[in-house]
Amino acid sequence: MSGKPIPLVAQHESWISLDPVQGCPASCVYCYLEPSGLTRRIPGDPIEAPESTYQRLSEYHYLEKSRFSDVPVGRSFPIAIGNYTDVCLTSKNRQFLLAALAHHKQRMPAVPVCIVTKAALELAFLETINRIGVKVIFFISLSFLPSQFEKGAPPAKARLKNFERIALFDNIEAVHFWRPVTSVSIPNRTAAASQIELLKSAGAKLSVVTGLKFGDNLAKTFRANEQHPFHEFFSAWAEQSHLQNEILEPDVQEVILSVAQELSYPVFLHTSCAVSYVLEQPDYNATFRKPHLETRCLASTCPSAQRKRCFSFKARFTAPSQTLLEQVARYLDLPSASVTYSVQREVIFVDCVLTQEEQTYLTQATGFPVRGKDLVPTLEWIGSINRLGDMHMKVSDMVEMTREVTRLFDRDVGEWNVNVMVTELVGEVGTLADSIMIQEGHRPSRNGDHIDLEDDIVDILFMLIRIADHYKVDLESAYSDMIKRTRRKLEDRLSTRKYQE
Repeated sequence: MSGKPIPLVAQHESWISLDPVQGCPASCVYCYLEPSGLTRRIPGDPIEAPESTYQRLSEYHYLEKSRFSDVPVGRSFPIAIGNYTDVCLTSKNRQFLLAALAHHKQRMPAVPVCIVTKAALELAFLETINRIGVKVIFFISLSFLPSQFEKGAPPAKARLKNFERIALFDNIEAVHFWRPVTSVSIPNRTAAASQIELLKSAGAKLSVVTGLKFGDNLAKTFRANEQHPFHEFFSAWAEQSHLQNEILEPDVQEVILSVAQELSYPVFLHTSCAVSYVLEQPDYNATFRKPHLETRCLASTCPSAQRKRCFSFKARFTAPSQTLLEQVARYLDLPSASVTYSVQREVIFVDCVLTQEEQTYLTQATGFPVRGKDLVPTLEWIGSINRLGDMHMKVSDMVEMTREVTRLFDRDVGEWNVNVMVTELVGEVGTLADSIMIQEGHRPSRNGDHIDLEDDIVDILFMLIRIADHYKVDLESAYSDMIKRTRRKLEDRLSTRKYQE
């Protein structure tokens, strides 16, 4: 990220990254290293040696994923080496990788390692990695874009040979990283079918698809340079993209998945799903729960055996225990009532702002999607499980959260009947009126009272939801009907007035 130091250790959606080596001799036009001046640059010596890198990793706050009780054990969370370089593309990088893997074997032998690369991997290099004895998952990055989009990278034909070579070794797996997928390289169904057939014939067992990802820095690059190969594409799609920080054209995605289904070829829409499939475990980002169930999980061409793993996990752990919610609250230094679970959304809601790394960590550690009041980005882009659009609550979520807090409230002070609720509602309305009078300068505040209009308004909303729930009013439906009736009345009134005039 331009202007910010690159962290040596960082929690990403699909792995914890180690980045002691930075810079890449290639120059892919979509690379997030470009705004930082790290493309077209042969990496120098590592910032830190493997020993000190792994010491820093051992001290990393988000490494330990089993600090909460009632959470299933036996899930693996991988480490990725080299997100700010291609750790296989130069001789010095390969030497560092072998040293790092040897140290990894000593420090955390059961933890898998992920490596994203465009390099053509030689048999001798793969043999050495295999002998180390660590489970390594290579993400072979191959977009099928024209060569001018990936200057300095080996041709597609050389990268395709990686799949056949990797298949020779027990400790190494390969995933085709289809990134970025755009209509530039897949203009029609024939192109999609041709590319999948090519992958299958080369020995690829699965692909993970992502669109054109971008953060603020890369977006500025796409916009500012009219000669940039993605300038027109980005300008046309950025505003209408249904995803945040990623352009994945719906028609292109549909074509790939449709062809993949016909050809019985696994295509995943999230990296962690692909990793979990390779490791034969349920997805550690819980994409099989509702926030992502339709758009990420069921949309993919996931093999039935893998779906069974995920849905069996979901059936065993249908909801977080109260103990788990309280542990999350203590972890975030929040009152217990500030952490609730929505059955409708299958989401743990926390009443605070989360950083991108915190949200990812809590999702993986609890086995449930976690969402806060807002999200502070800490990496170049917001990942697909973290997008802000997934965090907006529906009315049903608000009702469910209100019920959960009410149950705790009733245990604390005793149950309120509806008369007490209405009295409390009137009091809250009075408090809001008083705050507005002070805010608008119609009377001075008393004793330096702090005005919190947001809190005053949501207190009223909380009581209204409780009263509506008491009388079994479907707020979502009732509000929608009211809006429709009001709109019709206003439109009829305006139409009549216009006719009279």
